[in-house]
Amino acid sequence: MNGWVKAYVTIDGHDVFPAEVATWTSWNGAACPRFTRQVAERVVEAVSTTNQRGPYEDARELSWQEDVIICRVPGSEDQEGYEPERIEPDHDGRYAIGWKAWTWSEVWCQDDTHCGEPDDLAAPVAILTWSEPDRTRPDAQPTLTDAAFCAPCLERARAAHPKATVTTLPPL
Repeated sequence: MNGWVKAYVTIDGHDVFPAEVATWTSWNGAACPRFTRQVAERVVEAVSTTNQRGPYEDARELSWQEDVIICRVPGSEDQEGYEPERIEPDHDGRYAIGWKAWTWSEVWCQDDTHCGEPDDLAAPVAILTWSEPDRTRPDAQPTLTDAAFCAPCLERARAAHPKATVTTLPPL
């Protein structure tokens, strides 16, 4: 194993977690993150309280058993010989939740000025959440949008969406 880089990762764009991402591998183009115990607790909580939203459908239930995360896969419990996955901390005390199974992606600033490869300025500091009406269907429910922004872009995005909710991201 060559190394790890600090990054924010997400599956659905809403739940964003600080992680370390493997630099030597990916899974079908998805990031392969690992998390500190504190962040792993947040991931388990997010999966447990989402009512198994689509992004987490591979893990109907995550729970703790001392220092091990137990991952139960839907539809597998009745199969002969089924054993839930045990996610144990690695040699650095990190948890590889959804390792090579979930489509984690790194989070970068959503501003158009950061096209191409992300640079240092593209590291997000907050997630902005706002409602957008569907202009093609006036009777439709507004779409909830989440986007990550770096510090320089955040104020401009807040000006464009004054009723947006800002969720500050913890430092990497």
